[in-house]
Amino acid sequence: MSKRFLCAALAGCLVSMLSPGSALAAPKAPRFGPGIESFSHYDGQSRCSPWAKPGVVAFQRMVLSAYPGTGAGNISRSCSVGGQSEHKEGRAWDWGVNVANASQKAAAESMLDWLAAPDAAGNKHALARRLGLMYAIWNKRIFFPGSGWSTYCVQRRGACRDPDDGGTRHPHTDHVHFSFTWAGAKKKTTFWNPQRSFVTAIAASPSGSGFWAVTGNGSVRTGGSVPYLGGKDSAWLNKPIVAAAATPSGYGYYLVSRSGKVYALGDARSRGRLDRKTTIVDIAVAPTGKGFWLLSKGGRIFSFGKVKSFPRVDVSGTPRAIAPTPTGLGLWAVTSEGMVVARGDALHLGDGKSGAVDIAPTVTGLGYWVASAGGRVQALGDAIAAGGSEGASGHPIVGLARTATSQGYWLVNRVGDASAFGDA
Repeated sequence: MSKRFLCAALAGCLVSMLSPGSALAAPKAPRFGPGIESFSHYDGQSRCSPWAKPGVVAFQRMVLSAYPGTGAGNISRSCSVGGQSEHKEGRAWDWGVNVANASQKAAAESMLDWLAAPDAAGNKHALARRLGLMYAIWNKRIFFPGSGWSTYCVQRRGACRDPDDGGTRHPHTDHVHFSFTWAGAKKKTTFWNPQRSFVTAIAASPSGSGFWAVTGNGSVRTGGSVPYLGGKDSAWLNKPIVAAAATPSGYGYYLVSRSGKVYALGDARSRGRLDRKTTIVDIAVAPTGKGFWLLSKGGRIFSFGKVKSFPRVDVSGTPRAIAPTPTGLGLWAVTSEGMVVARGDALHLGDGKSGAVDIAPTVTGLGYWVASAGGRVQALGDAIAAGGSEGASGHPIVGLARTATSQGYWLVNRVGDASAFGDA
């Protein structure tokens, strides 16, 4: 039995508008996972940096390719001309379309509808957010991804005037103005980096009531009955999130980047930082909540806070995941070949199969499950064999979370689908 709690945001779900006499095809977007940017805030021009930024140039080319015959317009503007404008930072573009021209008006409305449409997961104004669009102005109206369309100016006394103070404004009837966040302008968003939108890790609730699914861009989604405690999707991260783990209370969690930077949310507490260059693959939190361990791709186990230190993982395959024993005095680690390494008071109860991606202990600590990317689950010790999801979705599994009773578990794949087994 499976429960789909997240959907990939697929651009193919969007329906293009029709222009007079012909069908208008909106730009083609990549396939996305559930991770998406937070709603952007206004960040007006504050410096002189007028050269066109790569995200704006790429957006311009994409739009002109989709709507041939429309005007290329301008991106850059001299810093000595006019007042505050993102053109002076190379992160705005004026697209040459005229409301008086029926085909150009249809092109503009097709493009703006494409940006503002929700995705299959229900994310509001999805592609605008994924592109880092800060706002757009067209035909006397202004669009913000967080609030939608509103009046920009009204025609009165021979000019288009600000509805609040009556000041004169350009009606934007001969072009669409697009302004981008700095992340969007630099191509540091999920539209240009769709791999960041997929689920890379899950943090299982210690109570067994559910889990948090975390995407590469730091977005967090909940499964089961766990609280949402924040994410890191409001700004571009230098390295993607690859690991996550909950605090013992279930009211906090850590998100870990590939470089080992640890973000503490909810009641999670910072325990220091990794001061060396390495690639991190997983995190395990001590049952006491007084520290955690990071596992590196090379097999090193780094200790933070008041926790026991353990020797490296040095068996066949690349280390993939670690999990603590109920006492916090031991750890299990699993490699890509399915080999399980027991440290401290952890018991070695057998190995998994090749392709392993996660290991999760039972509530007693006398058993564990090893889950593979293909959906196969090995139940060892007192862990129950409740089934797997081999080939069920076509998307690789990224993690396993057990229930409170240890009589069931969830498997979560990279697009956020959760399959439930046993009493999950």
